[in-house]
Amino acid sequence: MEHFGKPRIAFIGYQPAMIERLSASFEFRVVDLDRDIIGAKRFGLIIEGPESTADVLEWSDIILATGSTCVNNTIADFLNKKPVIFYGVTIAGFAFVYGYRRFCPYGK
Repeated sequence: MEHFGKPRIAFIGYQPAMIERLSASFEFRVVDLDRDIIGAKRFGLIIEGPESTADVLEWSDIILATGSTCVNNTIADFLNKKPVIFYGVTIAGFAFVYGYRRFCPYGK
């Protein structure tokens, strides 16, 4: 909120604790690759599959993405299209080297 106000968020990668917390304050959609949760309802949201990525990105104002996207190369689907905030330890080095925003409240 401090940096973006109340944007619509494309949440790339299922992270239940963050989704639960953010769902109280923001409008967002979640995309994940895990076939076991695609279509499931979590915290009032339907988890969408990769076929929805383009639509979710078009709909959103910003992107909150798991660092795993740099490992599975789905990062190419959204990097440099809208503001991105990455989360998770996988992105730490990559974000530091390339200067990407990263959320990690305990990272140093």
